[in-house]
Amino acid sequence: MKQTILFLLFSISLPLFSQEISLQNDSLKIEIRNTYSVTKNILGNNKNLKVDGVTLKKVGIIIKIKNTFKSPLPMSAFSLVDTKNKLRYRADDFTQNSAAPSMNTNPSAVTFHLSKGYFTKFRKEKLYTKNGSEIITRLDIPDLDPSEIDYFSQYKIESFTDLEFTMDYGSKKNPKKTITYLGSLTQKRAYGGLEFRIPELFLTSEYDLYYKDEKVGSVTF
Repeated sequence: MKQTILFLLFSISLPLFSQEISLQNDSLKIEIRNTYSVTKNILGNNKNLKVDGVTLKKVGIIIKIKNTFKSPLPMSAFSLVDTKNKLRYRADDFTQNSAAPSMNTNPSAVTFHLSKGYFTKFRKEKLYTKNGSEIITRLDIPDLDPSEIDYFSQYKIESFTDLEFTMDYGSKKNPKKTITYLGSLTQKRAYGGLEFRIPELFLTSEYDLYYKDEKVGSVTF
């Protein structure tokens, strides 16, 4: 799949905080370092997205991962849980590039510039061309690979609603809508932003980050 590089601007609230959890008999350690919300890319385009009439805001959690387990880490096992509205979101992206703060006159926030390579994603549905042929592989569309397990749906929380949004890789005349999910992290150590799309209406709610059925920590944006 084609790796796209994009420059993004996002703001991080200070002060920094840290929450860490050890899982799988200490073979996996996940540390929450901070949170941010994506505002605009370098071209000035707003990063908000409207899907099915709902305006979504892209937010992120900066995490540090140490995985000594033999197998790669399935990133689709991460979820963001809105504890007030009883909603659960799947991870939308994972950025692994370091960011450097720019000058900012507001002491409560720092603007970061991120050179971003998109993490490998997969789609859940079959997609077709205008003439009805199935799309097997295309550079601008995530692959369909049943061997890459989507763990998000395997760890539902009782009384919570899973809220997922389709992405359209087509056009208005020929839409190609599908739910996408993250692949696996092969590195043993990683530091980056785990990103989610949530309704802008719920931006100020209270959230917990989960890995599978384990709570990693609590966050706000």
